[in-house]
Amino acid sequence: MAVQNSALNNQKSNNSEENPIQQDIKIEFIKSDKNKSANNNFTQNSSPEKIKQNIEDINKMKLDYIEKQYIEQRSDDIKLNTDIDLQVLKNQYGKDNQSQNTAESVESTSQEKTEEKGNTNYEPKVILTPEDFYKGRRVLIDAGPTYEKIDDVRFIGNYSSGKMGFALAEEASKLGAEVVLVAGPVHLDTPKNVYRVNVTSADEMHSEVFKYLAEASIIILAAAVADFTPAVKHEGKLKKEITGEKLIIELVKTKDILSDVGKAKTKEQRLIGFALEADNMIENAKSKLERKNCDMIVANKANQVDSGFGGDNNTITLINKENILKEFPPMTKHQCALEILKEITRL
Repeated sequence: MAVQNSALNNQKSNNSEENPIQQDIKIEFIKSDKNKSANNNFTQNSSPEKIKQNIEDINKMKLDYIEKQYIEQRSDDIKLNTDIDLQVLKNQYGKDNQSQNTAESVESTSQEKTEEKGNTNYEPKVILTPEDFYKGRRVLIDAGPTYEKIDDVRFIGNYSSGKMGFALAEEASKLGAEVVLVAGPVHLDTPKNVYRVNVTSADEMHSEVFKYLAEASIIILAAAVADFTPAVKHEGKLKKEITGEKLIIELVKTKDILSDVGKAKTKEQRLIGFALEADNMIENAKSKLERKNCDMIVANKANQVDSGFGGDNNTITLINKENILKEFPPMTKHQCALEILKEITRL
């Protein structure tokens, strides 16, 4: 998925000097007063061996900087599982990966960057924070249950409160995303800066999701959509004096929103689905991910404390296309939302 890079905000010290560290996945390159001599050697005329040594020195300093600064820079703004991020960064800049920077690959990369940017003016790429990733992106989310009409006073529904989907909408908006929230019949306030569309039935939710699908780069389908709807929807109220001792209602399948979006999405779009399972949670979630063409599935268990419908907490497992599982302990649904949104940046 193409990700637009944006510069990290410069943090100023008491003497108003610029932050000396800029992070770069492709070429580990530091721009600071301390390392002017190293940077001056990072030129087109330097030998591959010299460049490689400079990169290894720079990587070591980056590791020190990451360990001391990364967590405290972001912990006040977003309460995320920063240990995972720190390990990812360590893996990117660690000694094991340094060994892969052979003289030949360093020379080739240096020449490519020199041709593109000019060696002395080259600005390295940055590792995007969640705020950088989501800023200005269109995120489409559905949430809550659907009600399938039997008559004017009865319906088929489920126990979904919509809290998980609303938490995702709120946290994505806080990260700078442009959020469209297609909400079933729930009693929740609309999160700030979120555009909300209210629906009742599965058919209405399907129509509204597809109305906004083309403009979204990330689609998170968290709604508990009814699988079946009455074949005949009666006007007025069905009277038991008329129906007798038994009322038989014929049900037909509803439109499968997740499956239809999976078929319609582009290569650039990312689709995240939910799997609420009573048994064989991991196996069923993996199967759903593949069948519905999702990029990630959020699995959780029904009939378990701090999981599923209704409450303020959830217990989730994230599964991506590579079948990599990330299991989390019980957390608030807002904390779950942040972990889900953070994992999406890696898809």
